[in-house]
Amino acid sequence: MKAALCNFKIPLKSENISLVKKVCNMKKAILCTTFICLLASAFAAQTTTVATVRATATGTTTSSQLTFTKWCAAGNAMCVAAIPIPASNPTSVQFTMWSVSNLWVGIGIGSSMADADIYIGWNAQTTKAMIVSDRTSSGHSLPASDSTQQIKVTTVPAVLNNTIPSNAKTIVSFTRALTVTSPDKSISKGSMSYIYAYAATRPASDISTSSFGQHDSYGSMTFDFLTLSAANNQSSLISSSSGGPIFVVSNSIIIHGIIMTIAWGLCPVAGIFIARYLKDALGIWWYYSHMALMLGGATVISWAGIIFIILTSSPPHFDLSSPHKPIGLAIGIDSVLQTALGFVCNHLWSPERRSIPWWDKVHWWNGRILAVLGLVNIYLGLNLYGAGLAFTVSFFVFIGVSLAILIAGQFFFGQVHHVKEDVEFTGGQISAQTVSFSKWCSSGSGICIAAIPVPAVNPTSVQFTMWSATNSWISFGIGSSMSDADVYVGWNALSNNAMIVSDRTATTHLMPVHDTNQQIKIASIPAVLSSTIPANPKTAVSFNRTLTVASPDKAITAGKMNYIYAVSTRHPTSDVASSTFLEHDTYGTFSFDFLTLPPANQTNQTTSDSGSSGGPIFTVANKNLIHGVLMTISWVLCPIIGIFVARYLKDVLGKWWYYTHVIVMFGGSLLLSTTGILFIVLTSSPPHFSLDSAHKPIGLAIGIDAIIQTVLGFICNHLWSPERRTVPWWDKVHWWNGRLLTVLALVNVYLGLSLANADLAFVITFFVIVGISIAAIVAGQLVYGQVHHI
Repeated sequence: MKAALCNFKIPLKSENISLVKKVCNMKKAILCTTFICLLASAFAAQTTTVATVRATATGTTTSSQLTFTKWCAAGNAMCVAAIPIPASNPTSVQFTMWSVSNLWVGIGIGSSMADADIYIGWNAQTTKAMIVSDRTSSGHSLPASDSTQQIKVTTVPAVLNNTIPSNAKTIVSFTRALTVTSPDKSISKGSMSYIYAYAATRPASDISTSSFGQHDSYGSMTFDFLTLSAANNQSSLISSSSGGPIFVVSNSIIIHGIIMTIAWGLCPVAGIFIARYLKDALGIWWYYSHMALMLGGATVISWAGIIFIILTSSPPHFDLSSPHKPIGLAIGIDSVLQTALGFVCNHLWSPERRSIPWWDKVHWWNGRILAVLGLVNIYLGLNLYGAGLAFTVSFFVFIGVSLAILIAGQFFFGQVHHVKEDVEFTGGQISAQTVSFSKWCSSGSGICIAAIPVPAVNPTSVQFTMWSATNSWISFGIGSSMSDADVYVGWNALSNNAMIVSDRTATTHLMPVHDTNQQIKIASIPAVLSSTIPANPKTAVSFNRTLTVASPDKAITAGKMNYIYAVSTRHPTSDVASSTFLEHDTYGTFSFDFLTLPPANQTNQTTSDSGSSGGPIFTVANKNLIHGVLMTISWVLCPIIGIFVARYLKDVLGKWWYYTHVIVMFGGSLLLSTTGILFIVLTSSPPHFSLDSAHKPIGLAIGIDAIIQTVLGFICNHLWSPERRTVPWWDKVHWWNGRLLTVLALVNVYLGLSLANADLAFVITFFVIVGISIAAIVAGQLVYGQVHHI
């Protein structure tokens, strides 16, 4: 028998291979030549390879030759083989997973992570022992390890020795019954839905309950692991929904949770408390504090949290598997609208109002709903990501403390509404015979203006005297706003205390321009005011001007006229009348009759600062230039790059066209433009979005639409399918809204340059950039042509 075998009396058919191998492995088979045994082994290896790796390619392998099924992701990033036990009418199955590049691999029974029975496998770092964890997922978070592990780790089957690459980084094998108890899912013959995931990062420890970072890539597929056939021995492309995060960050969920707790836990409570109770206690600073908390805190920080979790997690980002994500997106969008409504309310505020207007009430109630919804969503997030009991208890303790603080505020302070402001009169019933001047003072900012008509009866000119005990420069202007005012700015020289007065014209909310024709004459302070002006004022100036003047100055007439005023504690940059100076600390408006002496106009009078008065929160040199640079990058450079990449480079960059587009448009246009808006709001005095110039409201509208455009982009990506035959309407809306935004933004950059009286060099540079951008778009169309993924 042995001689016959060695002399090829038994033909080397595939069904006799195992017998030949057994004989050749016996000591007594030493009579066989080494060549015969090697040939038999090589033939056996070739047969196994054809039955597995090449099954799809040849299509000639029969079911009787197969002992396992196999599925691989694109590029063999991970593979899963299954051996039904027994081969016919199986009751259990042995899965083997491997990867040459990843340190953990996973497969799940189910169509998504919303409800899947998941198996994660990796090899111990030191011993290379196989570790497999039976888990359950109920959302897009770390799947929880099952209390009952309905699997058994087993040795990798020998039949896979020639299938698994020798350089595989990860190999695990386990057995499980086809029928299992909940929460695990049963497996049956026929195509079933599966999900898979893998990552090149190692789990936190080498125990089956270990935590691990998010997958680098994932996908879904349908497959039949129990039917032994060539069709079930193949490689499959990664699902269209697959993809990894742009950045991998440890503990990204915890960081996101901390950011959102600050944004919608701490900031709203503090912001509401200040706006409801501390208006009188803080003065104008209640508004700045409220804005810093709600705009800089709730809105900006919450969007930072949303952006962070998008960049550090895999899509879909706003699927409906859990209410936490769509509610969070809705809160983010509404927070922008709430911020805009707050600016509108501030712009429409009037010290003469007798009741609370409806837009203020809408702002209050929308804010309250947002605050409550934000807290609800934090709780939903804690549940979604399986936060421990300590986090949940801390959350409810915080809510209790917040409610206690708000109730205490109601008892100690009570709600404060800023309605009709009182006007305080000083001087009483002063007869015309005892008063030779009229006088107006602001109560808050410490500026007084006295006027002496010359002559007292039928005057043709007037001498104004301004003083302040605390401010370095003081001013007033004839007009109702800075959009059209004849302004007089006065200060005392640092070296000799000489009086300096500058006749200027204001046409925008920028520094008034020094008039070429100074229609004023500096005069000594009248002796009649010696007992009125306090001793040693910080600033005191006096000047004459005629009632009728040439344009651009404005005439003064008897009767009440509209005036504006402004003050600052910062000295001008030099002691010449044409000097530049930083923005006012406080300003306001008033109506007054400087030409009619008391008591006919019932004054000398003191009024409160205007409700719209106030200075910037931060003082920054060249703030308009910085704002312009930020907005030029946001709306000139970034959109051109983003459109070019999305329109022409889809095939060149692969999936990275999308990541590049997101970074440029989301991180560039949206975040930088938001930064630019916040910067100019915080470094300039209100009103921030007044209608005296088209630039400001257009800029706000662009900022809001940029949020909508970004959300629409994520929706388009979520709805994308590789099976689509045409471009859907939502993609087209995204395209055209983006194009309109870009054009409108370019127009607004130019409006900003005009508003700021930018040098010709800036204007020329702007048009050069626009010209180069148009040339680049045209060149892209000619070289690449528009690419649609259909």
